[in-house]
Order: sequence, then structure tokens, then C-alpha cells
Amino acid sequence: KKTVHDEIQLENHVMIFLYNSSVIDHFEKGEMIEEWFGKVLRHFAEDGLDAINVMLTNELTFLAKKQHIKHSFKIIGIQVKNK
Repeated sequence: KKTVHDEIQLENHVMIFLYNSSVIDHFEKGEMIEEWFGKVLRHFAEDGLDAINVMLTNELTFLAKKQHIKHSFKIIGIQVKNK
């Protein structure tokens, strides 16, 4: 089990997404969150973080209109780029 003090080795171009509890509250199950992120990442992962950011924003807008989201989603995307 990793702790915040353990070092995690990340390879070049790995992407990390952090999100707040509103995302968890909305989707209710971890599998649903993975599926939602996966839908975007399958199509845009090779295009880089900027394209993913645009598409995640589009997906959030779509969800907000379709499902009347009452939560404030916060998603932070980080991409590792080694020199």
C-alpha cells in the first residue's frame, strides 16, 4: 500500500487526473468514473493534454445540460514530460 510519502515512478507522457468529490457523488461508482474518462482518453490521449482538456470540458457541458448536474466538478490534468 502506497502512502503520500512513498515515491511513485512516472514515465514520460503519463497523464494523471485528480478530481473532487463532486465527480464521485455524481457517478456514484468508480467504474462509472473510469468509463467516463476512458471515453475521452481512448479518442484523444495521443493528441495531448490540451485536446483532452477541451474534450473533458465539452463532456462536462453535455452532462450539465443532459443530466442537470447539481455539483461543481473540479478536474485537474497533469502530464509528465521528462527532459
